[in-house]
Amino acid sequence: RAWLESIMLSRIGLPRPVGRLARWTRSLTGMPYGEMTIGVPKEGAHLERRVAQTPESVGKLVKAGFNVIVEKGAGLSSSFNDAAYVAA
Repeated sequence: RAWLESIMLSRIGLPRPVGRLARWTRSLTGMPYGEMTIGVPKEGAHLERRVAQTPESVGKLVKAGFNVIVEKGAGLSSSFNDAAYVAA
């Protein structure tokens, strides 16, 4: 099970856990990715130009099996239009 979690983490671009974190990760029992939903909200802070996920990272999450919901206009201030997220 731990090797599968490690592979899934590497597929979405996260490093494989090492040391104490690796031992802790092995003890986890979790929910299948397909049952998890990740939300990408539009930033509401004044002058904030960042977005939580890029279209590329949303594509990786979807390929890994996650459900991803992106709020309309979430990436506009970072030059990512809604069509780019839909295409991902």
